[in-house]
Amino acid sequence: MMVCAYLPQGMALETVRAMAKMQGGLAPLEYASAERGKRWSLDEWGSYREYCSRNPQGHALFARRWKYDFVPFRGGLDLLFGDPRRGKLKPDDPMSLLGVFSKTGLVFGFACETEEYHHRNRYERSLVGRHISYWVGRDASKYLPGVYWLTVVSRPRLAAAELGTESLGAVGKVLSLGADHVALQAFDKPADWLAHSERLDRFCHDAPGVFSLQRIRAGLDRLDPGEALDEAVKGWR
Repeated sequence: MMVCAYLPQGMALETVRAMAKMQGGLAPLEYASAERGKRWSLDEWGSYREYCSRNPQGHALFARRWKYDFVPFRGGLDLLFGDPRRGKLKPDDPMSLLGVFSKTGLVFGFACETEEYHHRNRYERSLVGRHISYWVGRDASKYLPGVYWLTVVSRPRLAAAELGTESLGAVGKVLSLGADHVALQAFDKPADWLAHSERLDRFCHDAPGVFSLQRIRAGLDRLDPGEALDEAVKGWR
């Protein structure tokens, strides 16, 4: 299981402050430049603010049951990834986290199994003697990166993708997440993603404002590995 949130750049401090109020082991307690690096306590917000200003390349956060990573992205957005520690996931965790992120400017977010994320946003090819892979379709400033087990979209971003709650309702259960966001649960259990993948693939393919790996795969498959493929993939990163 993983959670991903697209947040406006510069919102790390405000987002972590909101997360710090969470209960049940979701609140970050420490931060570090890397998972195995030296950790500092989040007790001193002034120190954390200074750390963020001096380390724009991103950092890791550690809660009792989850680990988070702030990653600078593009299009005026940062990515916040979260994944539970082994055996520590609770069913309500993903919606609880995305609900908090929605209060700190969330543009787009989702929760799913890692394999579903790869299925939707990782282009891979097996060649003689090697395997190549690229992340694709993740720029939420251009389109919605996909539809997953649980997807949360700001209403302005949903409108920019020319989608409404009616069209999302054809995919799964639509939930209102405050006045500014819409949540979609596409199926009941995240582990069942493969059984629903073709249905969601079709939706993404047919919705112009949503990225679809199936829509571009044939064109990428025709290119020889090397500069031509690298250049083509750049347009979809």
